[in-house]
Amino acid sequence: MADWHEKLDGFVAQHSEDYAQKRVDYLGVNIGGEEPLFKIYYKNDYTSARSEGRQSSLIDLLRERDMINFLTLAEDTGDCQRFRYDIGLKRRTDENMEVLFAWLKEHVAVFSQREDEIRKLAAMRVYSEEEFRLAAMHFLGFIDQAGQVTALKCHYLCWMQKDLSSLRGHFPDDYYLSCLEQSGIPVFQRLCPLVRDVLGRCGGHVFMAGTDYWLTGERKYKIYVIDPVFLYQGLAEVFGKEQDPRLLRQLEELMAWDDARRRFYCVGLALALDDQDRLTINFYYRET
Repeated sequence: MADWHEKLDGFVAQHSEDYAQKRVDYLGVNIGGEEPLFKIYYKNDYTSARSEGRQSSLIDLLRERDMINFLTLAEDTGDCQRFRYDIGLKRRTDENMEVLFAWLKEHVAVFSQREDEIRKLAAMRVYSEEEFRLAAMHFLGFIDQAGQVTALKCHYLCWMQKDLSSLRGHFPDDYYLSCLEQSGIPVFQRLCPLVRDVLGRCGGHVFMAGTDYWLTGERKYKIYVIDPVFLYQGLAEVFGKEQDPRLLRQLEELMAWDDARRRFYCVGLALALDDQDRLTINFYYRET
């Protein structure tokens, strides 16, 4: 295998100006595939400036309804010509969410194919107010190629607030994992026990769940864990038991890369399974 440590260092070096100008929100490293994948996630202000002049009727709709909390643009090593937007949603009232879902149903084919499970996951409780029954879907991502949405990425909050006026909440991990297991989505039923093992060995909390859909028919399901304490050691224990040699080897190499540089710290990770039972782990790093 090629020395992907050098590739990762080279990828970071390509964005040295972005780091110097404080434009970068996260560095992403995904392991478990044939070779790791690297991503840069830009901060909201820089994304807004870069995206000026790029047309997106979905973003226009969300702006009209004042539903955008933040907007970020991600570039990855797969194809830097793709425009990938990640949108934090606010004002997620039932009325606004129904307008959003109606637009997606009309313009995005994969939404129509998966609308039932999207609605079911969006209905996980995050607020007590009745007019926020779909508010769990707080994050929407999409890939735009030549004006067509080729991938839709929905994220669902697993953090419960007492009410809208409260800035504090709590992480009822068992509640959300149970919701995911009982959603009727087979991939989540397989992924949840693994996440419980990770929480037990690494610490942290379930922060959100994600569903990725592509026009090609591929699907991926993710559960995000924040604030892990025993990150690499705990994951090595979990995946040594799972007997995934490639994943374990890449995990050990990532730990060695991180130990040698000490430039970044991991704020969280996502465990992901696709519809073919292929497991990957996504790590999210910030500069120390």
